Amino acid sequence: IKQRGGACNASTGAEHTTYRLQIPGPHLPEALDRMGDAIRAPLLRPDAAGREVRAVDSEFRRNYQNDGRRLFQAKRALARPGSPWRRFGTGNATSLTGPGGDEAWAVARLREFWDKHYRGPLMTVAVVSSDPLQRTCDLIETAFGPVRPASGVASSVGSSGRGGEGVGAASPSGEPASSTEAAAAVDRGEATAAASAAASAAPAPTAAAAAAADELAAAV
Repeated sequence: IKQRGGACNASTGAEHTTYRLQIPGPHLPEALDRMGDAIRAPLLRPDAAGREVRAVDSEFRRNYQNDGRRLFQAKRALARPGSPWRRFGTGNATSLTGPGGDEAWAVARLREFWDKHYRGPLMTVAVVSSDPLQRTCDLIETAFGPVRPASGVASSVGSSGRGGEGVGAASPSGEPASSTEAAAAVDRGEATAAASAAASAAPAPTAAAAAAADELAAAV
């Protein structure tokens, strides 16, 4: 991605994980294909998971003496028993590798989480491009249409800009975006893409976002 003048990143919130990609317009089809593939069939390699677990643990240790962080976690601990809000909010080496410190355990948990939550009806894709609207929608449908549906639920990809479930293209007003509007939103022909996986049952493991972004960066 860097060789093509782009950038990618990922972040995990309390209820969703977001993957972001920005790349010059001519490379958008290839980049979207890689992004869709990383979400449809992530490798989740043990070495990548282990590397990101260590990165998360380093961040945890850096924030350990931060009074604001400590107060935030203390407030979470006061939530009612069984509430998702009461769970450990960031993660460290102990929480992400299990009692035995096994990275394979972490990979297994990531795989379980992906299998449960990374499904079409739980995800949203947003793309801004200077390409004509229909071409952009076609690229989205090709890259993300094959994402697995929820069990027993048909997954659909909308190309009209306002009727589809999960994928579409629209202007800030909510109307279908014209190619002129899209071009005005893009700096020097760059395209941006974001995929958000919503997980209502539990927050995504912090390491999952970083590991998937790492795979995406290596693939494009």
